[in-house]
Order: sequence, then structure tokens, then C-alpha cells
Amino acid sequence: LCPSGALGDNEDKPQLLFQEDACLQCGICATICPEKAITLKPQLELSDAALSQRVLNEEEPFACVECGALFGVKSTVEKVVEKLAGKHSMFANEKAARMIQMCDKCRIAAQYHSENNPFAMGTPRRVRTTDDYLAEGPSKRKDH
Repeated sequence: LCPSGALGDNEDKPQLLFQEDACLQCGICATICPEKAITLKPQLELSDAALSQRVLNEEEPFACVECGALFGVKSTVEKVVEKLAGKHSMFANEKAARMIQMCDKCRIAAQYHSENNPFAMGTPRRVRTTDDYLAEGPSKRKDH
């Protein structure tokens, strides 16, 4: 089935919807599906059911471990945690692995406040002025 209806509007439960009359049978959805969960089945539904959306898949959303905001689906987040936590260098320690279970806002805040802050740039260099150049004396200047 080709779920051309994409994701549903139900924020409490992520849904994969299909609407028969919206499907062009182009196969793009099956080609780009990262889980290879979509298959194209040639069919033509002429009843009134073709005009309404039907739920093909529905999952529990995942709540951010920091703020409780819903993001992603529980099965996907758990699968990513299983594959990366403690096994990948970026997620070797417990604090870093916990970031997988955070929404985008909390993850950025956690990275910013972490020891290895990827956003930290250190103190900027002092601007070198003409006075600094002249104070070095003629021996270090290259204008002679």
C-alpha cells in the first residue's frame, strides 16, 4: 500500500494514513521509506471508501525525558537508543546517551551545557593594532 496521506493529524498518536483517491501509484513513498515498510500494490478502489483516510499504522509517541514534549515514536527512539547508547563514541557516557531521548530543544540545551560543548568557541583573539606593531620595534618589523 502507498500511504499518500502521510502522517495523520493526531498529535497524541502518530499515524500513517492512506487515502486511495490521493495515491498516484508512482512508488516514490516505497522508494524513500527508510524502514522499507511500504510496498506498492496496484489496485483501484471505486467505492466511497476510496475518499476517506484509513489508518495503516499507529504507534505510541515518545515523550522527551526532560520536558515531556512528544516527539517521534516510542519504537524508533528505543531502537536508536539500543543501537547507539554505549556502542557509539558520541554516546559512550550516560549523559550523552540520554540526549537521544530528548526533543530538539532540550537536546540543544543539554549540548550547550555539557563539558564538551560543541558550541563553545573560547575567547576571541585580541585585535592587533598599529600601536602593537610599532611597539615591537624595528628589529621584528618587516618593513625595512
